[in-house]
Amino acid sequence: MKKRYFALFLSGITAVCFSLLTACNAPVKDDPPGIAATPTAVPTDSITSPETDTSAAEIPTAAPEAEERRLLTGSFLQGWLCMNWSYERWCAEFEAMKELGMDTLILQSVYDMSGDEPEYALKAAKETGMKLFIGLIADDSWWDFGWGIPKLPEGKTDPGTESYFAVWCEDNGRLNAKMIGDIWNQYGSEYREQIAGWYYWNEIWNIDAACAQTDDKAYAKCIGNNINLILDVINAACPEKPLMLSPFYNQTLSSAEQYKAFWIDIFSVADFRPGDIFAPQDCVGAKNVPLANLPDWIGCLKEAADTESGMRFWVNNECFNSDGTPADVARFIDQIEATDPYAETHIMFSWNHYYNPLNSGSAAPHKDALKDYLKQYKQQNKTEAD
Repeated sequence: MKKRYFALFLSGITAVCFSLLTACNAPVKDDPPGIAATPTAVPTDSITSPETDTSAAEIPTAAPEAEERRLLTGSFLQGWLCMNWSYERWCAEFEAMKELGMDTLILQSVYDMSGDEPEYALKAAKETGMKLFIGLIADDSWWDFGWGIPKLPEGKTDPGTESYFAVWCEDNGRLNAKMIGDIWNQYGSEYREQIAGWYYWNEIWNIDAACAQTDDKAYAKCIGNNINLILDVINAACPEKPLMLSPFYNQTLSSAEQYKAFWIDIFSVADFRPGDIFAPQDCVGAKNVPLANLPDWIGCLKEAADTESGMRFWVNNECFNSDGTPADVARFIDQIEATDPYAETHIMFSWNHYYNPLNSGSAAPHKDALKDYLKQYKQQNKTEAD
């Protein structure tokens, strides 16, 4: 996925996000020993939540019944495209998605705040019957880590708990936890049904040392601890809401089997719950992965997810080319069909950016072709069910 800071589509949270912005000063991978920034973490026990509805389930939503399966559930949206949309424009976007049978929009991040006018994503979702996954902090210093053994400050010895990356993961996890608590406190009561869950912005990939098993599982420990800080506040505030992750892979860094083993290590540390969603990117658009290689990579990731009890497995198919242009719909359909044997359902990056005529005057043929395919799929499934 493209990495851009995302505008928050919810009113009233500006002060919180700007305070988080000033706090994201963790060291990068090239910091020399001894100058690590002091974490500005917010303890999770300081997070409050609105009065909990005791009728709500204490685990995320269960997977849909087979006969209710959606082939394509939703799409990602980045804030630079929609940060100035009106309420009416949001409603139009949601209605356009519903026309294709989608019911979910994933707001990639709520880290960056811009503008003084209130935004209307949740209100429009309520009006149109759509759901939102709310993305967490987009901190590009994430990309400064993940190469070689995690570096340690002078005098430290444990990369899994004392490295610069471990410190960053602790800080980042607590900041994300604080944000979830604040957003849920402000919007959870009114928009409980519209908030489908939370999206984990940090895009994990097949880190070289972790996949080569030369890091003594330090990366799995750091990342797993980061995820647990986020899950702790979700469990406290809105335990029925799932956390969604969408990792990617680079074929030049490891084998699919090595990446599978890395994820099994992460799952052994992270306290995922039944119903949390693992939705790997197919990497056809960003990394030019050949269609023939998808069963190997997506299949191995599915096998890893299956080791985590109750983990739901979606696939995030990419509808763009590596040069940033919209992919031919025929290729995108091939991606769906190549990964469908493994997927409960599919999401995409991104119908809104590449295939929606409301956002691109040249996108109408892409929308029409995808709509025709989804219509044929639905009719075929109905015929088979009958």
